[in-house]
Amino acid sequence: MCDANDVYAVALLKSWFQKQESVFDNHKMKSEFKDSGNGSACVRLGSARYLAEICVWDHASCMDVEIMEVHTEKSTFPHVGECKTRFEFEGELSKFLDWLKSDDRISI
Repeated sequence: MCDANDVYAVALLKSWFQKQESVFDNHKMKSEFKDSGNGSACVRLGSARYLAEICVWDHASCMDVEIMEVHTEKSTFPHVGECKTRFEFEGELSKFLDWLKSDDRISI
């Protein structure tokens, strides 16, 4: 990562996931990081209330975030598409984590 404009989506997602694993564990949340090995990766998170998936692609520095409420099976997509800078990419992950922690969403 040479500067703030470089985005290596898979590496950034993996690093973020590793830093947040204790948060997921503390709230008894199932979590998984899966690297396709082809320049894409996903983080899957689950609780009794929500399932979430964050998928990234190094090509075009894309990130898609899906959150599904288990009870209603209603999905929302708070972010879909390109993250032009590392700052924007990290900001979207930060927003997701803030949402997750709010309102006891990750409690089971």
